[in-house]
Amino acid sequence: MVRYKEKPGFMKCTANKELFGVEVRALQALRGGQPERYNLPVSAKSAFVGMLHAAQVSKGFFCIILNRIEGVRLAQFAKRLTPAERDQLLPGVFAQLIDALDTIALAYMHRLGWVHGDIKSNNVIISRDADDTPKATIIDFDMSQRVGTNLMYSSGGTFGYQAPEDFLGAPVDQYKRDSWMLGATIYSSLAGTPPYGFMRNKKPKGVFKLSSLAMAQKMLRVYHTSVNSYRPVKKAENARLLAVMESLMTPDVDDRPTAINLQGSTATWLAESGSEPADMPQIWTKVMSSAALPPPTPADA
Repeated sequence: MVRYKEKPGFMKCTANKELFGVEVRALQALRGGQPERYNLPVSAKSAFVGMLHAAQVSKGFFCIILNRIEGVRLAQFAKRLTPAERDQLLPGVFAQLIDALDTIALAYMHRLGWVHGDIKSNNVIISRDADDTPKATIIDFDMSQRVGTNLMYSSGGTFGYQAPEDFLGAPVDQYKRDSWMLGATIYSSLAGTPPYGFMRNKKPKGVFKLSSLAMAQKMLRVYHTSVNSYRPVKKAENARLLAVMESLMTPDVDDRPTAINLQGSTATWLAESGSEPADMPQIWTKVMSSAALPPPTPADA
C-alpha cells in the first residue's frame, strides 16, 4: 500500500517490461476512451481500476501505482456468502461486468477493441458502495490485448478458466474467449472451483489439480463435441444466473455470445433476478472480516 500525490494507492511491480507495457496501454485506453461514442455512460470507466502513475523504478524493474480499492476479491466474497445470498447478490455483480443500468464493463472494453485476457474471480474486486450494494471493479490487465477485428493467439490465461479453443494452438476470437472466462467466473463463484481442471475428493479430502495433459485432452473433447462436461452447480437456484453462465460457456464459438451481444436487456434481466438482503450490513461485516475467510484452495490462483 502506498500514497501517490496524497491519494491512496496500490503498487504493482514486475521485471517483465512487455507485461508492464501491455497493462499500462490497456489502462490508458480504458480511462482515455469516450464511452458516449458507443452510447454508453461515462460511468463505464468506473468498472476498471484506475492508474495513478507508471514508471521504470530501477534497471529492469517496472511499477504501476493503481487506485486503492477497499474490498475483497470476488473469490473471497462468494465464499463467505450462503447459497441463498449468492443467488441474491451475484446476479447484480455479474450484470455490472456485462452491462447493467449505469455501469458497463466488458461491453465498453470490447467496444474499444481491447480484451482482458484473464477474467477470473481473483481479478474482480468487490467493494461496498454507499448504499451497501456490492460494486464490482476489474483489475490486472497484463494479459490484455488490443485485437480490433482480428483473430489472435491468446497471450495467457488461468488454468481452469481458459476456453476450449485455447487448446488448439491457433488464433481465436478473443472477445468470445473473454465471454467463456466470464462464464467460468460465474461458475467458480457458485461452485468454489473453475468449471474444469480441478477435482474434489472425499478421501483424502481436498481439491486436486489435473495434469496439463489431462486438462488439454478434456478441453479438446469439449471443443470437438460441443458438449460441456463440468459438474453441475449444486445449491444454486437462480435460474437466470445459471442461464447466463451456460450461454457464456457455449462450447461452439460461433454460437457463443460476446459481452456486446449481451449488453442491454439480457444484463438488466439478469440484474432484476437478484435482490439485496435486509441484513446487508451484517453480510458486509462477515465478508470483510479477514479472520473469517476460509483457507485458499489450489483453484483460487
